[in-house]
Amino acid sequence: MIKQVFDKALDFFLSEVSKDNRVEGVLVAGSYTRGELGPYSDLDIYLLLACDGENLEGWETREIDSVELEITKNTFQGYHSVLQKAKDIRDVIAPIAEGCILLDRESRFAEIKEQAQGVVRSLSQPIPPDGPTKLSMTRPLTFGYRKIGNAFMQQDWHVFDSEYGFILHLLPIQVLALSGRRIALRPLQLLKDHFPDISELLASCFENQTREEKWISFCALMKRVFAEFSLGKLPRPVVGHSD
Repeated sequence: MIKQVFDKALDFFLSEVSKDNRVEGVLVAGSYTRGELGPYSDLDIYLLLACDGENLEGWETREIDSVELEITKNTFQGYHSVLQKAKDIRDVIAPIAEGCILLDRESRFAEIKEQAQGVVRSLSQPIPPDGPTKLSMTRPLTFGYRKIGNAFMQQDWHVFDSEYGFILHLLPIQVLALSGRRIALRPLQLLKDHFPDISELLASCFENQTREEKWISFCALMKRVFAEFSLGKLPRPVVGHSD
C-alpha cells in the first residue's frame, strides 16, 4: 500500500517536471529504490538542470499527497565538480550511484551515474586504519557497550532499550570502518558479505525477546567484534562485573 502512495506521488512529480525544458534529468534514490519504504520514508529526488537553470541549483522540499520529497538540483558541471572532489559522498554521490534514472533527455545523467559508481568503487577499497585511528573509531562501541551494560544491571530499561537499538544500527557502519571500507551504500549487506559471523550475531540480537537474552547476545556480538579487529579485551560495563 505504501509503495502505491509513493508511486503515485512520484508519477505526478515526474509528469510535472518533464514539461519543464530546464530539467534534463530525474533520478530517484534512497529507500524507494532499495525497497525499504517505511512510515517515515521520503522520496529522494535528484534533478539534472540545463545550464541556463543555474539559478535553480540547490535543495528544496515539497509534499505531494502526504509524501515528502527531498529534491537536490544541479547542472551537469555542478554534479561533475562534486564527483571530481569526492564531496558529499553520502548525500549525493552514493545515492546517485545506486539510484534509478527516470528521465534523461541527453543521456547525461547516465554519464553522471557511471562516474558516481566509479567514485564509490574507488572509495570502497579496504584501507585498514592505523592504531590511533582504530582506537578512536572503537570509542562509540565501547561507550555504548558500557552504557547498555550499566542500564541492564541497574534495570534502567528505558536507557537499555534506546541504547541497544542505537548501537545495533551503528555497529555495521563501525565494523566496516574498522575494516577500512570508507563508504557503504548498504552496510547490512556489505557486513553479511565480508563478515558473515558478525552479521549472524547481529541478526540474533534483533530476534531476541527478553532483555536478558538481548544482553547475552549483545555481549557475544561485541566479543566477536573485538576479537576480529584485535581490539583487546572487552571492557567491563561496571566495576566488579565479571564476564
